[in-house]
Amino acid sequence: MTHKNEVKTLVLTLLVTLSCLGAGFQLFRSFEAASTSGETAVELPEAQTDLPVTASHAVEDSHSPEDDAPEDSVKPKELAIAPNFAQVPEVPAGFFNYGGSTTWAPIRGSVDFEIQKARPEFRLNYVQPREIIPSSQTGLEMLVQGELAFSLASRLPSNELLETLKAKGTQVRLVPVAKSFDVPAVNWSLPLTVLTIDQFYAIQAGKIINWRDVGGPDLPIQQFDRSVNDDFLDTRPNLETENIELLATPSEAIRRVAGTPGGIYVHTASVLVPQCEVKVLALESPLGQRILPYQEPLVPASDCPARRNQVNLEALSSGNYPKQLQDTLYVVINQNGAIEQQAGEAYASFLLSDEGQALLERNGYLRIRQ
Repeated sequence: MTHKNEVKTLVLTLLVTLSCLGAGFQLFRSFEAASTSGETAVELPEAQTDLPVTASHAVEDSHSPEDDAPEDSVKPKELAIAPNFAQVPEVPAGFFNYGGSTTWAPIRGSVDFEIQKARPEFRLNYVQPREIIPSSQTGLEMLVQGELAFSLASRLPSNELLETLKAKGTQVRLVPVAKSFDVPAVNWSLPLTVLTIDQFYAIQAGKIINWRDVGGPDLPIQQFDRSVNDDFLDTRPNLETENIELLATPSEAIRRVAGTPGGIYVHTASVLVPQCEVKVLALESPLGQRILPYQEPLVPASDCPARRNQVNLEALSSGNYPKQLQDTLYVVINQNGAIEQQAGEAYASFLLSDEGQALLERNGYLRIRQ
């Protein structure tokens, strides 16, 4: 009996020990799971907004102002890439004000219209600033003031401005969605169709002030342009030459060129190429390559608006066009964790979708996603 009791005691002791070890193992697994998927997962979204996300990752083939933007220490939230507008997820319902760069004007009347048809719950309202020149800068200012849910930019804000906004509690993210190309437009009566790149730069810098010096008539060159605040990076030459007049909007500049035989205005191809009032000039590279910003044959003013010239994206994006005349388009998102951020992210996702990229290209902008 004594031997049997000892065996029973040994068996019971072994079972208790195994039970304790099993419980301890389960407790350790529970603690391990909590430490890797609980608290940390909740903190990640906050960490993503510690630094402003810029588009410095968008242009990798050459140096540009984007390369000077601050780097991100934490990978930002990945935006959804959908095949079409209907399948873009997490689209908030509501009425959203937006505004900003005039380079986006053709997009508002075409791509945004298609977004509205596909997603009627996502209502867009472009806000024109009162008594202020519309631009990338004013769009950002209105976003900061709470007048816009998100804004549109064709230039990057400076690091100093981003740091100032961050210090005041406003965090923004710039998402690149497309590229555009600036082209020169002149009066239809000017008997010129092409400038060399060197001639074009000399005109912009105010070193050539008469069209006769580039093979045209004896006619003073009158430049028209728009002012740019120092808070935004700008690759344009000096805007203080004697023969330049700064105006408020592209529409006003186009009207002035149309009424000024010696006028010239430089803006995005998507805006200028289809215009009836002015004609765009080709640029010739130092190797003699002529880059036509429009698809041949050139549609004369007499046939417009029944037919309009179309942007020649193939030529502009071939690698021969000056990089100084290329811009990146950004959606500026307010990283406030509220519905405004959701709206900005949804709009960027629309434009980055397969359908959005195709529509942008159809309207003269180069897709950012190949």
